Amino acid sequence: MMVENKNTKERIFEIAVELFSQKGFHGTSIRDIAKQVGIKESSLYNHFSSKSAILDSILQYHQKSFEEALPSREEMEATAANFTDPVKLWLQGTMDFVKRLPPLSEQISYILHNEMFLNIQCRDFVLNSMFHSQK
Repeated sequence: MMVENKNTKERIFEIAVELFSQKGFHGTSIRDIAKQVGIKESSLYNHFSSKSAILDSILQYHQKSFEEALPSREEMEATAANFTDPVKLWLQGTMDFVKRLPPLSEQISYILHNEMFLNIQCRDFVLNSMFHSQK
């Protein structure tokens, strides 16, 4: 992971994504994150108030990235005009969407899928953002 030219908060964020995706939220400590970033544990608290606050920022980033990756109605209509097979249309739309996601999205999705049954923050995020009832 490239973190050399990032500020400390960005480095904490990226290292936390990496560690949470590898070791899980509960398997990663603030000490682990600080050590990987190369800062004192107490210095990490200048940027995030807790490990849960880091996870909150990761989930907010993921939600924003997901929303920004969604194509506009015009883009969807233009893509649909090129296909008569609904399966091929769905596959193309899915591939186009995935290409628009930032690099950390894959690791964050991994965190969500692994943690949604273990961590209330992840469970609530999945339930509220992905299965939110339409009014």
